[in-house]
Amino acid sequence: MKHLLIIAAAVCLLAGCTKPETANEPKVNGPDEQSEPEPEGQPEAESEALGDVTLGELEPADSPDQVRAIELIEQVTAMRFKQKIPVYLYTPDELKQEIEGWGDDGFSPENILGFYKPSTKCLYMVPDAAGEKRQFGLRIHEATHGLQDQLYDLAALHKQPKTSDQHLALTALIEGQAVQVMIDALVDEQPHVAFMTKYGVGDMLGLPANPDKPLTWSRLQRVFFYSDGARFVQKLKEVDGYKAVDKAFGDLPVSSEQILHSEKYIAERDLPDEIGLDLVGIADALPEGWELGEQDTWGEMGTIVEFVDAGLVDKALAASDGWGGDVVLTASKGEAKVSIWVSTWDTAKDAGEFDEAVKLLPDVLLSQKFDERPQQIVIRGEPGLFSKDQLKWLLDATRQNKIVYDPEKR
Repeated sequence: MKHLLIIAAAVCLLAGCTKPETANEPKVNGPDEQSEPEPEGQPEAESEALGDVTLGELEPADSPDQVRAIELIEQVTAMRFKQKIPVYLYTPDELKQEIEGWGDDGFSPENILGFYKPSTKCLYMVPDAAGEKRQFGLRIHEATHGLQDQLYDLAALHKQPKTSDQHLALTALIEGQAVQVMIDALVDEQPHVAFMTKYGVGDMLGLPANPDKPLTWSRLQRVFFYSDGARFVQKLKEVDGYKAVDKAFGDLPVSSEQILHSEKYIAERDLPDEIGLDLVGIADALPEGWELGEQDTWGEMGTIVEFVDAGLVDKALAASDGWGGDVVLTASKGEAKVSIWVSTWDTAKDAGEFDEAVKLLPDVLLSQKFDERPQQIVIRGEPGLFSKDQLKWLLDATRQNKIVYDPEKR
């Protein structure tokens, strides 16, 4: 039971993180670091942030908590803030009203204990609600996002991912660094923070089922971002401290697989197989009235979630391990939808485990494994949408894909 409490504590402490300010946010919630100039003075009250602040109180520039948080972050990372970050203090009700006043501006904090907002370059904190120790750890975490923004431009970073899987990987790096900086800053005086990364997604899947806390996408996503992300950063630090973390922001991990298996980023770079679909042929194979939608890549983490969501928790790890690449293409006709899921696998064993598990998903209309180079094509949707012949035509058209296996390592 203790391990569950540790995980819950980690999630609660870090629940103030922000969703990225970007339209390119497929299947995720959640967002968001180095140079050496001397810090500049505290921005004046006429900062652009004031346009968004009507209820908050600007914290004094020499606030002991903020001064100490910045000192600890710079000490841990050996990186310097370019300028100080304005901090606005609220009660929970005040911050809730403030956020509502922003309207739909592309930004949504996960809760209102505290967060950093890239567009205003400010921290918004509710110190009384968070409690002294918790709010200080949260302050370090969120101020680290401020450092990331100053050094890497979070808004620009969040425009780079083209798929759900790439977005997951980027967010895990961003959140993982903020978690690890907080741990490194506080572990001497609060040793328990070191346990925050003890349980990652794989560990969670191995725990006994808890009907009161089902393994939802939201829960697994948080564990992936905060715990697996920090574990990834720890492995980077073993190479060259925070210098290696800094380099990773200029050479981003490109898949959730690289986060879950850091050796596939750090040692020999393992890039996802490139799967090119014959979109014209697939469109022609669809029955009349069906239209193709957008392509996406779910990655290893997204594959895990597909099985967890279907109640196949015991199959999720084996079914996703050895992921080589995937492309998911949707087609729709009115409210009806089907998906075409093409995946590649490192070995025949990996493909076999996926094949065994995927056929247990409740909405599979057709699933075919091709053994000459492990590949699986899965067509999913409501029963009766397509005839057997129509499914075969669609399978044959999808089979005309062009795959670059093991793209050249960077």
